[in-house]
Amino acid sequence: MKTAVHDSQQLSLILHDLLHDLHHEDDFLLCHKVLEELCTGLNVFRPYQGQKKVSFFGSAQLSQNHASCLQVKSLAHMLAKQNFMIITGGGEGVMHAANAGAGTEHSFAINIELSADKAQPPNQVVAGSPRYFSCYYFFLRKFFFLRESHAVVLAEGGFGTLDETFETLTLLQTGRMKRTPVVFLEAPHGHFWDTLIKQWMPQLLEEKLIHSKDTKLFLHTDNLDVALQYITEVSTFD
Repeated sequence: MKTAVHDSQQLSLILHDLLHDLHHEDDFLLCHKVLEELCTGLNVFRPYQGQKKVSFFGSAQLSQNHASCLQVKSLAHMLAKQNFMIITGGGEGVMHAANAGAGTEHSFAINIELSADKAQPPNQVVAGSPRYFSCYYFFLRKFFFLRESHAVVLAEGGFGTLDETFETLTLLQTGRMKRTPVVFLEAPHGHFWDTLIKQWMPQLLEEKLIHSKDTKLFLHTDNLDVALQYITEVSTFD
């Protein structure tokens, strides 16, 4: 307890010095916003620290009838039945499918604040949920996704999904993220991830840009039972 009190006092001094030394209003607003969002996210997740969670990443552009969305919805439902909670970005497409599969009570959603022409309102599953919140900064949003996850599922998506994919692999590769099962999930008989796995990976290995063990950081499958087994067997509370 003394250590916790000492650390708290030290943190208060650091924050005081930080804010005192900021001479530009933009810098002050940046720090204030980051701390505000950090506290919001910590408070949302705090009551659920004893429960395993899976983050789903994928496109917001796909319809709910798209094969990838149907696949994601089924896997999220299977995970919820195993008492996993699901974390998404709270939007449409793959995110809506994952939340719908899990149901409101098993769902978290971390939206991103964008300009009015690109804004993503919460999907109907998580709208109004106490486990829904928004971030202005992408880096904080990704921080919560990966900090709170005991597994990650990557479905079909664009630049945002690929960004989340490489951030996840980088943190695992460098040991900055706890041992976490990662599933590259295909639609049935799909080939979305083939270019990365069958072309880029061999090239990176050949040019010694990654190690052979790095190719073991994930599972690539379109089989929901295989994905479920991998997640439930590998995920830990470490």
